[in-house]
Amino acid sequence: MSIMDGLHWETWEDPSERWPSDRLKAALVGDTPEDVKKARKSWLSISRAHDVAKCPAQHLGKSRLPRFFDPFAANELGTGAHEVMELFYQFPPAERTEAALKAIARDVANRYWDPEKLANKLPETAAVNELSREYWLSIVLEWSLGILKVEEPQSIEMIGSEWDFKGLPSSNGVVTVGSIDRVRRDLITGKIIVDDYKFGKWKGNPNPSFRDDYGMQGHWYKDVFETNNPGEVVTGVNLIYPRAPHTRQIDIAPEKVQGTLISVKQSRDDLQRYADEQRFPAKPSALCGWCDLAQSCPVARLKKDNALDSASKMPTASELNIPGGKLDDPAMSRRRAQVLAGEQAERDAAMALAVDKVKALMDQKTVAASTPAPQLESGGLNGQRLATYIAAETQEMADAAHADWERRHAAHSIDTTTNPGGTMSQDVQAPVQPQMMPQAAPQQAQVAVQQTPMAQQTLVDVQQAPAVQPAAQPAQRLPRVESYMKSSTNNEGELDLGSYAARNAAAVAEYAVYLISEAGFSARPARLDSLAKQLGRIARRIAFRYTGTQNMQSGAFTHSLYAMKEAIRYLQRATPGGPIPFGQNQESWSVWAGRVENMGIAILQTVDAVFLDDSTDTDLFGQLEQLFPANETAPFQAQ
Repeated sequence: MSIMDGLHWETWEDPSERWPSDRLKAALVGDTPEDVKKARKSWLSISRAHDVAKCPAQHLGKSRLPRFFDPFAANELGTGAHEVMELFYQFPPAERTEAALKAIARDVANRYWDPEKLANKLPETAAVNELSREYWLSIVLEWSLGILKVEEPQSIEMIGSEWDFKGLPSSNGVVTVGSIDRVRRDLITGKIIVDDYKFGKWKGNPNPSFRDDYGMQGHWYKDVFETNNPGEVVTGVNLIYPRAPHTRQIDIAPEKVQGTLISVKQSRDDLQRYADEQRFPAKPSALCGWCDLAQSCPVARLKKDNALDSASKMPTASELNIPGGKLDDPAMSRRRAQVLAGEQAERDAAMALAVDKVKALMDQKTVAASTPAPQLESGGLNGQRLATYIAAETQEMADAAHADWERRHAAHSIDTTTNPGGTMSQDVQAPVQPQMMPQAAPQQAQVAVQQTPMAQQTLVDVQQAPAVQPAAQPAQRLPRVESYMKSSTNNEGELDLGSYAARNAAAVAEYAVYLISEAGFSARPARLDSLAKQLGRIARRIAFRYTGTQNMQSGAFTHSLYAMKEAIRYLQRATPGGPIPFGQNQESWSVWAGRVENMGIAILQTVDAVFLDDSTDTDLFGQLEQLFPANETAPFQAQ
């Protein structure tokens, strides 16, 4: 039995071709619709569109072949470096230092090579795993550090990283899938720039005579981003090669972008037609040697030595066992043995160097472990805070750990010496409206901190909170960008019920049912949907104001949800007009939502006060005596 069962090659002559060598044609054909099911894609990534345009038969073959995992393959090393970049640029600008980048790379390597993932826990296995981790880290770190030569990380104003557009449409209606590495704002022009990291080798600008896949990728990113963020314009697209180091600017002239859109849509239409017909034609080219089907395809073009060398390492015709294909070639088998022998010699030499390098790294690690850890400098990044980040097990947990510490304290500090009543009737900020754009921490919008004694800091006066102004809606109502997070959806783009996002969304829905029931209303579907959505929006605004992110997958959102629940519970009992305004007008709902949001922020502000507390019991007892006088009527009785 073969992994290619259900497929066969068909060949025919095309006398219209000018050159006799081009007259033999071939197609990879499926016996039933089920045999080509994996090749039919309802969402088309730009890379898959390239594959279909280059050779449909190769696309079908790839969809059936298993993927082999090699942690030291270029794509896996590049994935590791990509993750380092993603986490690095989530740090506030002042903290994007070389020390921080190295610590992040170490954290990524530790999770990638976690010994708990090992099939067995033998000492020798753990030792090899540790050596492999150090060698892997040395490569990923070397590749990542190149970013410091490409740009000044502290000067990058982030809008978002890993902007996921799974299931979103292009301007010409092609539903696509993928993610943009980095979206930022130009510090001078204020315009949006899209950046894509490339950890392969820089090979120079592409030959204009050939297809520019990376350029087309940039065109596609620009169009999809603008289409799903109405009113926003991408004015630049860059390919960043940290290893080079080099940056290539993509030509995003309208005619270039339009050409890419036409090409991708054509690939989408062609793919659906091929799948309907169960027939995927082969398109031989100079790249045939790098195709998995090279030794089986009847029309593979294998002329140059490098193409033959590459093809010799691909599965043999008998291994693929596709009827109608080529037979095994003894010459190819001999070449395969020579190529693999040469590669093994190179691998042995590289491994010898790697062992020496890893030993040196391990020696450095031993020395470092015997000396006190230095305090990291620049932008307030210190060892304690960085250790908190490194200890986080997942990116979601790390989200809160590396959020902008100073910004959270700046939002609502109160000086009661100038405001004796201890309220913020003039200083309360209006709730931030959710944006279609992916959001980073708003560094430029910080409020100056007034350093006041803890006894003078009070909660927000939620009774004076301004009404929430409805957000302006685009002509085309689109889902929030945060709805398309990789970690919260499955391969079909549906909410993964096992994700943290689903857990948080379910908690919102359950709380909406509880509130409706407590108010004596029936929980009709329309009522439940509307109230749950409003509660979700309040929780997202609280999360955004406190951490700079609205991602429902994050642990920060979970804590914002808890804060919202407690805020509603408090307002139900403690303030005039506090109960949920069932049966009242739109303005009443708007005012109530603003009060809940501000009270939720006040609760989260207290988290920092608890975490940073260095008071004595005597001080706190004195403060409690002053803050809770005997002659003040309690807002409600404890239950």
